[in-house]
Amino acid sequence: MSYLQPHEGITGTARSAEDPLLTPVGSDLVLQLTRHLYGASISTVPSSQELHRRLTSPAVGQPVAVLDAMYQRSPDTRWKGVGYLLETRREWWTTDAEWAAEQRAQLHDGYLADEERMVEPAAWYVQYGPEPADVCRWVNCQVLALPLEWAP
Repeated sequence: MSYLQPHEGITGTARSAEDPLLTPVGSDLVLQLTRHLYGASISTVPSSQELHRRLTSPAVGQPVAVLDAMYQRSPDTRWKGVGYLLETRREWWTTDAEWAAEQRAQLHDGYLADEERMVEPAAWYVQYGPEPADVCRWVNCQVLALPLEWAP
């Protein structure tokens, strides 16, 4: 089976620089509020269960928060954890060039077969800023939809 390479075919959208979701200042607040909201959604109360379902089912185009970003020391990395979901998909763990280099490096120990190439089960692409190039790839993380519009 063939997968796409990291970042292959991913392009952001030109967005307003005034979008409060895409500013570094608001990212920490959004991450903290999302973490608390997620914690409150883990309940047997039906309204909490519906909120939990909405939070844990982000769709392309929705505003999202990558909870793992909250635990990063770098403000720049935390900023990149809040934005709009562009894509989520399975893809190769490395690019074709990186894979070829790994295969060449293993020649003295034995050949790496294509069947040994690793696949990333979920790669999330989040546009964190107003420019189309403001896209961050996240893996091995928890991504939650931001329920900015409540529709019971």
